[in-house]
Amino acid sequence: MRFDELDINEKLHICFKLNDKDFDFEQTIVNKINGFLLVEAIRVKEQIISFKDSNLKIEVIYYRENEKPICWYFKDIKSIRDKNGKTFYCFRGDLEGTSINRRNNFRVYIGLNADAQVGANKSVERVIVKDISNSGFAIIKKEQEENFENELVRVSFDDTKIGNHITLVGFVTRVKKLDNGTYAKNEYDKNIYPFGYSGRVN
Repeated sequence: MRFDELDINEKLHICFKLNDKDFDFEQTIVNKINGFLLVEAIRVKEQIISFKDSNLKIEVIYYRENEKPICWYFKDIKSIRDKNGKTFYCFRGDLEGTSINRRNNFRVYIGLNADAQVGANKSVERVIVKDISNSGFAIIKKEQEENFENELVRVSFDDTKIGNHITLVGFVTRVKKLDNGTYAKNEYDKNIYPFGYSGRVN
């Protein structure tokens, strides 16, 4: 699959490891110009992350429901600014991606409803488990909230596809407001998962 087969507003995951930590950011394709795709740049504390000459192993992943994800591999990513001074990552549209095995993948799409307790003394609420990886999991809460980083999270749901009831426990490491709620990235509780999550999720 080529980059230029993707549409504007599609979501991509930019994944990389730095200082022994795994990072995964969901970013949006905002435009297609002259054979190039422009993707919103990652901002952390109002600072844009630059991948110029980074020499990192960067994976750009497109998740497809009920199909294997597509991955493009980079050592750096070029950035450009538009006339308003906004920064975007720039990708050549003719680059071919590689279909990857979900079992060995950085992240596995789930998309199931779940019961969650976000905060040790909070009541249970319904969330969507967006994805699971070896190092953590992501959920989407219906309410738009920001102030629950570092909170303990317990999530449980039935995966009818494989016939398992799954329970995950971790701590919120990143929060991002969405139009339809709040995205929360969570790392596993190392006391429960000292070597990461090893359950079957596909």
